Amino acid sequence: RMGRGLQWGLAGRGFGRVTAMVAHFLLARWLPKADYGRFGVGWAVWRLSNFVAAVGLDKAVLRFGRGSRGIDSAGASASIWLALLCATLAGGALWLVTLAWPRLGFGKAELVPLLAAFAPATVVGALLRVVSSAATLDERADRAMIAEEICQPLSFTAGIVALRVAGVAGARPAVLVLSASLLTSLLV
Repeated sequence: RMGRGLQWGLAGRGFGRVTAMVAHFLLARWLPKADYGRFGVGWAVWRLSNFVAAVGLDKAVLRFGRGSRGIDSAGASASIWLALLCATLAGGALWLVTLAWPRLGFGKAELVPLLAAFAPATVVGALLRVVSSAATLDERADRAMIAEEICQPLSFTAGIVALRVAGVAGARPAVLVLSASLLTSLLV
């Protein structure tokens, strides 16, 4: 049973990675070079802030979410609420950095609205990591894998294609599609 779950997990993770790669190929093809470069900078900042925003609670919920009598729902719930608080603080900090960006001497003022658009994605992305970890506690790892590894990249790719079909261009709409795909995955 466990081996079968690992096989599904590996297949889901592989599918998610390939789907995300396709989304980035499409963005690289469809966005102008400067916009894709800005998106790449924002993506890197978002990925780093996503790890920081979760503050290790995605791992802690696995470690401390099980008590001697089974699932410690109070511990798991506390981890999720703490993750929401930490992620909100990290997203707020990212947004505040964007306000001070031009004064920090980094230049590239055109990155400010894009990085500000990544701030909500930081909150939702970190929360998704912790909620997915908590879902694995009560043997719903398949749901966690579907939400985090399949639904999110698939909805992101579909959103990018929808932007192209609708004729909407630019890096900022792509970031908004990312936020929407993360929120969709969190609701799954």
